[in-house]
Amino acid sequence: MKINTETQKGFSLVELLVVVVIIGIGTGIALPSYRDFTAENCLVTTANSLVSSMQYARSEAGKVNTSVRIDADAGGWGDGWTISNHTTGALIKVIGTECSAVTADEAGGAIRFIYDSDGFINASGTFAICDNRAGEMGRQISISATGRPAVSKAACP
Repeated sequence: MKINTETQKGFSLVELLVVVVIIGIGTGIALPSYRDFTAENCLVTTANSLVSSMQYARSEAGKVNTSVRIDADAGGWGDGWTISNHTTGALIKVIGTECSAVTADEAGGAIRFIYDSDGFINASGTFAICDNRAGEMGRQISISATGRPAVSKAACP
């Protein structure tokens, strides 16, 4: 049996174009879902970061038996915040946000919360965490008078 060594190997132009079209259709379907996924991830990450910072400040106040404060950055809560010892002013932690499309606003306009050594906070507050997607649900963080934060879904303005 003789093997033909002169056969051509490779893809025809039509086969190549079919593969390119299939990849294009798949990308067109997946890209909007990926954008929504990353936007939702930014929203949840910012909300979780603020809640964990509140819990950290509360626990740190009890641990060191002094007041601990959380201050919004100069640009507001959406740009990040700092945790520091309220008595000495010593910086404990700096938290920045990585998602520029996410906004975090406190309903009363508060830029500082202070946790006492007993874990209670100087004032309750409510944060609205939203992004630039129209009609999407955001997150609301409510801080009770006892200093405990709670997260829920809420409509964005």
